[in-house]
Amino acid sequence: MDWFEAARRAERRVQEVDQARTYQFGFAAYLADALDFYGQQPTLAETVAWEAMKGAREVARHGSGVDLDADFDVLLDCAVRACGRSSGRPGNKPGAAAATA
Repeated sequence: MDWFEAARRAERRVQEVDQARTYQFGFAAYLADALDFYGQQPTLAETVAWEAMKGAREVARHGSGVDLDADFDVLLDCAVRACGRSSGRPGNKPGAAAATA
């Protein structure tokens, strides 16, 4: 679930930088920062997960053509809820992930 929350923080950073109209490093850089990848060598599993998260964002952004930012956020909410259900954690009710974000 930490990865999904890191992706949410990275996406928010992309939006903040866009609104501020300052230099944009991009989602991948902000995701690496949110995951604290700097100063360490990610494992193969972490690298694969990082690439998968970038790919999921691209699919969400280009898949619907309606409200691109909301689609990625919805995808992240669904992933957080699915992780909660599969791990047996409390808070796996619909809407619980959105309430904690």
